[in-house]
Amino acid sequence: MAAITHALVWLAWLTTAGSAGPAVVVVVGELFRDLLTVPRMDGGRTCLRDTSRSRKKRANAPWLRQSYPTLRELRETMLSEASVFNASLRHCLPHGLGPPNLCVQGTRKRPRLFDQFSLEVVLLTRWLQEAPICRPDEGSCGAHMVIVPSLIFHHTVAVGRSWSWKYCMTAPLAAEYWRRVAFRYFTPGTAGPLIVVPESYAWFSQSSFILLRALSLMPAEFRARVCILTTMSNQQQAFRRLAGFGQPWQSGAEAELQRRVRLQQERARLSALGTLDARTALALLPTAPLMITVPTPVGVFQHDLRWDLSWASSADYNPRLRTISLLWSADLSRNGEEHTLLVTKASNVRNRLSSALARANAICSGDRSRCVKCAPHAPLCASVPKSTFKDTARSALCIEPPGDTLGRSHAFVALLTGCIPVLVEGGHPAYPEEEPTWWPWRAAPGIPATESPLRGLTLDYSAFSLLPDGGGSKNSEAAIRLVNESAFLAADEQRLSRMRAELARVAPLFVYARQRPPAGAPEDAFERLRETLARVLLVRV
Repeated sequence: MAAITHALVWLAWLTTAGSAGPAVVVVVGELFRDLLTVPRMDGGRTCLRDTSRSRKKRANAPWLRQSYPTLRELRETMLSEASVFNASLRHCLPHGLGPPNLCVQGTRKRPRLFDQFSLEVVLLTRWLQEAPICRPDEGSCGAHMVIVPSLIFHHTVAVGRSWSWKYCMTAPLAAEYWRRVAFRYFTPGTAGPLIVVPESYAWFSQSSFILLRALSLMPAEFRARVCILTTMSNQQQAFRRLAGFGQPWQSGAEAELQRRVRLQQERARLSALGTLDARTALALLPTAPLMITVPTPVGVFQHDLRWDLSWASSADYNPRLRTISLLWSADLSRNGEEHTLLVTKASNVRNRLSSALARANAICSGDRSRCVKCAPHAPLCASVPKSTFKDTARSALCIEPPGDTLGRSHAFVALLTGCIPVLVEGGHPAYPEEEPTWWPWRAAPGIPATESPLRGLTLDYSAFSLLPDGGGSKNSEAAIRLVNESAFLAADEQRLSRMRAELARVAPLFVYARQRPPAGAPEDAFERLRETLARVLLVRV
């Protein structure tokens, strides 16, 4: 135990915003190595099925050849830097098209623009570069924060990456997972660690609800110590009603932390007055997990994170290379109707917007999955072959509608290539209309910066993206106004230049570097996440 304590002190995580503060000790929790062999209780079967497809996956993945490997073993295979970031596979933008040295790096077997399903693998790879692994018999190893691999990650380790986890996600298995997490890392009435669970999959399916519902059945004190990292933290209205957390829970991290601060203040006020009874004290404790939206892993990067933060305002940059005023690249079949819990009415956001673009004389493909409105100086811009990566680099504005959730992975590609994202909000029937889309690091509307629990760590999205008034997607008239507003901004090069300069400044916060950026380099998404989690510890109840 002395050895692990020494290692924890040596690897202590000093992550406070702005100045030195208390050291935050972080460990990565070992896998529950027999979890997926637990019978599903629906016929005695297990979640592991020996099929020809699963045998083929095991033959191609070294970590699947072992029987329930440890994280230490996975660190050399599945969670190694070489496995996650394939530096030999890359293609780059031609010189002068978009930011300099901008490339797409291969993840796994081929270059990919974005891969939301690799989020947990990327995060665990970075954590394991610095944080020690806490063995099961050591509890939480005295750490302030424990990173716990998700239930879906356990399934991936066992059978490879596939969608079969959706069929394995039963209520008994989800409940067993949370019970094991609580048994290992939670002791009621003590100041235990913050339990951080990365989740690669967005919260919109029946399987997601099963996992959240199982958590809601755990003790309230345990639930409040859980922090879930996800590509989109907004929760569907049905989730909120059925999960049963018992409070006006906020799915945005900053808003939820502000709510917890107010609960603390109210408890302190009543305690000072001598009127804080046991029942009131219990009612003023948080009862729901904290959800934090983090960026989708995007293969777009600048060589070795040598970010040129001023490229958009440099003399070498020529905005006339952006020959597309408005870009629309969105599959109309992704309207939020699939896998949406208790929602049968499909969202028509994408149909309305693509129709509005066609009415604005944009050049669209037959299925309207790609529409471009050419800049006045480049009337033949649509004749260039389609390329998602190059299209965004050639575009002034990129319209980003919601899909299965309120967020969209393509928005991060637009952001990194210098295309001002038009973030369409509202119009999705599964989500509360009044709630903003919780994009990564987005500052919560209505919370003054001086009062924010995450002050200095959030971003004003209006400085580098277009957030249309009224969402712009509630009806056909709103969609037409959105397209017209976007076209007007595309013609305002002075305003575009200011927004693009801010876009260049914040871009590193949406990319996960292979390793911790060197001193003096801009912080990446992982560094911003570390700072955010350290701040969460200060607000814990």
